[in-house]
Amino acid sequence: MLFDTHAHLNFEAFENDWRETAKRALLAGIKIINVGSNLETSKKAVAIAEEFSEGVYAAVGLHPSEVQEEQLDIKEYKKLAAHPKVVALGEIGLDYYRLPDTIRPEGAGGVADGKQIKTPTEIKNLQKEVLLKFLKLSEETKLPVIVHCRDAHADLIDLLEKFDKPKGFDARGVMHCFSGSFEEARRYLNLGFLISFTGIITFAHFEGETLAKTPLNKIMVETDCPYLTPEPHRGKRNEPLFVEFVAKEVARIKNESYEEVARVTTENAKRLFQKIK
Repeated sequence: MLFDTHAHLNFEAFENDWRETAKRALLAGIKIINVGSNLETSKKAVAIAEEFSEGVYAAVGLHPSEVQEEQLDIKEYKKLAAHPKVVALGEIGLDYYRLPDTIRPEGAGGVADGKQIKTPTEIKNLQKEVLLKFLKLSEETKLPVIVHCRDAHADLIDLLEKFDKPKGFDARGVMHCFSGSFEEARRYLNLGFLISFTGIITFAHFEGETLAKTPLNKIMVETDCPYLTPEPHRGKRNEPLFVEFVAKEVARIKNESYEEVARVTTENAKRLFQKIK
């Protein structure tokens, strides 16, 4: 058994075949969490989960890159979070990667497509405000968080260190699609987070130090499909079935058997996402 802890069958890339794609994974013994990036895709993730009696679950959240496009109504996400198939809040977090290309520089003004264009500082602050609201919702609902971070580890760690660790969790969340340093991973581990790896670890340029040093009982695997397709299928659309190749590469780098990696990472997922039966 394996667990693809981060998939997007709720995205447009799977509009015509999400059901068949999910069934392929389930037949191979792979469970799936479909993760929302805004209210629309969060609702879609829940709707997909409802189509299956077991093995397919949902997470609901507002991606940091979407905070300008959607005015957050946290009450709507709270309603979704009460659904029995919703096992986490996410994906949420901070993403500074695209700021210079997508928003105006400090001190500049302007409106585009009827929307006020924000400065880098304004958009960073908005991302932090949204993240804090979801962290508070996590505390209320006792749901773990699925966190996205790109080019923002220092700010994210600073924010999380100031936020009280929720009680009643064995772990508080997961750092999804992690590509940071081991020192950054260590700080997240100390804050009660698991670390999740994608098909990136199968790419030729991947440096395996962080994965090698992270304890297996703190690791999960994911596809982040339709993105980041692992070797040997790179260039094709990714799907939950391919999480097997991520787990096999974890086993190779950590000098463990594939069976042990599959067992432990699945146990880790069940430990984190406690609504899963």
